[in-house]
Amino acid sequence: MDFSDIIALCALAVSLTLGLISLFQNRKLNKQQKQINAIILVKEEQEKTNQKRAIIEASSITQKGSTIIKVYNKGNAIARNVRMKFPYDHNDGLLFRDPPFPYIQLNPKAQGTEFCINLVNGHIEQVNIKFIWDDEFANNNEITQTLTI
Repeated sequence: MDFSDIIALCALAVSLTLGLISLFQNRKLNKQQKQINAIILVKEEQEKTNQKRAIIEASSITQKGSTIIKVYNKGNAIARNVRMKFPYDHNDGLLFRDPPFPYIQLNPKAQGTEFCINLVNGHIEQVNIKFIWDDEFANNNEITQTLTI
């Protein structure tokens, strides 16, 4: 065995070692790529779902003995057949002025709708309002929100 054979064996050993290292790194990268692809697929599904959802919320503005309740859709889809359940007792000091519910349609990120509540001395400070609506994602979506009056 002469010097050129030793060099050839060393080169073979180095190339085999580098080949094995490359193989293991490639497997690791493939595994990571599969995990990334799975995460991207989940994110895309969530985005598709969010595009089909309406999110109904309300805010209140109190002015001299009455409160204006503004109901709006901050979601990405049209909310249809918006209903409101306003659990109250006649002794809680709230008098309603024709709330516009059921509301046929609330467009996403639009102005929304408003209605007024007259307040009587000794009225309650907070009230739970339950909204029910239909959208592209599902029918009879529900959310309960507590408003300070």
